[in-house]
Amino acid sequence: MRGLVVDPSPTLARIATHVLHASGCEDVVHVRNGAEALQVLGDGDAGSVGIVLTEWDLPGDNGIDLVNRIRGTEGTATVPIVMATARNSRAEVLQAVEAGVTAYVLKPLDPDLLRDHIVPILAPLLDAGDDGAEPASTESEPTPTEATPPLDQAA
Repeated sequence: MRGLVVDPSPTLARIATHVLHASGCEDVVHVRNGAEALQVLGDGDAGSVGIVLTEWDLPGDNGIDLVNRIRGTEGTATVPIVMATARNSRAEVLQAVEAGVTAYVLKPLDPDLLRDHIVPILAPLLDAGDDGAEPASTESEPTPTEATPPLDQAA
């Protein structure tokens, strides 16, 4: 399975790439903006992208625009999306949830916390790959963590 990291920061992309590899992604592609991400998702091998990890603040279209485009495209509408960002206001968290993110993680990225979000998302996909069965839906409400403020307490 392929992971897609969309972040302009090479350092943060390295952290995310390491966590995705450790969580079961055989291949991880790093791109710096939404246009490049859509190009990867739109190629003939898009079905192999099992998870997208994106920053909100991207050059060009922002991460929310990217989430909306992914969710609005038939071939990618169910791909799990993790938003990793420093944006932590209640309105921003709600906007990401409404756009369709699977999980919302605050930066600075803590590798263990990121893994805690990614492993439950990938587990059904990796299990399905073992027996050829269709994976169960991975869409769910983002899970609050110590790094993700509860929606009723976010600033």
